[in-house]
Amino acid sequence: MPGRKTPLVTDEVYHVFNRGINRQPTFLNKKDFQRALLALNFYRFDSLSVKLSRLLSLEQKKQTEMLKTIEGGEKLVEILAFCLMPNHFHFLVKQKKDNDITKPQPGVLNLDEENLKKEVSTAKKQADIVIVTFHWGTEYKDLPDERQKYLGHLTIDAGADLVIGNHPHWIQPVEIYKNKLITYAHGNFVFDQMWSQKTREGVIGKYIFYNNQLIDVEYFPVQINDYGQPFLINDPSQRKGIIDQMRKNSI
Repeated sequence: MPGRKTPLVTDEVYHVFNRGINRQPTFLNKKDFQRALLALNFYRFDSLSVKLSRLLSLEQKKQTEMLKTIEGGEKLVEILAFCLMPNHFHFLVKQKKDNDITKPQPGVLNLDEENLKKEVSTAKKQADIVIVTFHWGTEYKDLPDERQKYLGHLTIDAGADLVIGNHPHWIQPVEIYKNKLITYAHGNFVFDQMWSQKTREGVIGKYIFYNNQLIDVEYFPVQINDYGQPFLINDPSQRKGIIDQMRKNSI
């Protein structure tokens, strides 16, 4: 998703909207709507001491006390109006502090090919094993696109020992390139896309190195139940079906 380069202006009103990929539902039931509103109300405040997931794990009395403290703090945005529909939403918001909506996200490195080669090469000189992970690809696709394959090969050529990607929300295959492994996508894990079987499935990858060489790989299929709760799949036929599909699609 491209980032906005022009900062929003404090105290100006903006229309923010989004829609599910391929018009897929974003909110499936009342529980989804309620969780979205709770998250929006929570994260519009500055200087949060806990994440929402942590807050919800507390007993009700403690939740109430903490919410009162949070809601007494400074707001990042004022939500003036909103509309939540099954596959899209609209918000009218007013930024309350300079750069608080559009400021750069810490920990996110946008891809630059020359910088990628430099970073991998530098890491290779300092580490025994270099594993590079990517957020890449097209959502809801079984196979990697040409850009994924190009970047995977580029990363191996730069010195990486293993490349692991994610983002498509579906399991994608693996590729052996110059005796190095590229796993294009593990699928979903802790996620809330309950609207299809493929978005409820993923794999856990186990990668074993010995003497700086990848000597064994094993994938454990999982299925997500009740929004963001992955469980190892016990049904042998379902496990086999997922692994066989990975093998069939592998490059």
